[in-house]
Amino acid sequence: MSNLKEEHNWRTGEMRKLGWKERQREQSLINFFGSKLGPAEASQLIRNGSEPIQGSLNSIVSKMEKKLHNPARILQEEWDQYVSGPLVEHSRPKFLRPDGAMIIEGDNSTYTYSLRSYYSRELLMRLKQRFPGQIKSIIFVNART
Repeated sequence: MSNLKEEHNWRTGEMRKLGWKERQREQSLINFFGSKLGPAEASQLIRNGSEPIQGSLNSIVSKMEKKLHNPARILQEEWDQYVSGPLVEHSRPKFLRPDGAMIIEGDNSTYTYSLRSYYSRELLMRLKQRFPGQIKSIIFVNART
């Protein structure tokens, strides 16, 4: 145990005294794996694995991908392919509800009525083709002012 009381700091070149917990961990690893295991190998075994960090990163990336591949976001970029005239500027897809209803917002009741009356069937059919299984219905709403 006397060889475990100091550690070499590679940045400063100094030797430092190991703390009580570090010495105890290294000694328990040496006791478990045998005396052939040196302090360098023991300190490598003390370090935590990357599984918790990897799990957190995967959940963050999956949330970002879910937002990027959201049908409402994609439709906002392609909205001029689905409606024409002034409706392109005065209406927009807002979000997709979990039950599959796409919320489309019009700037006022005139634009909302035009969307509902003239585009609802064709728009629903084209959205179902573009996003199969995701969009089941369309709900038209007025923008809050």
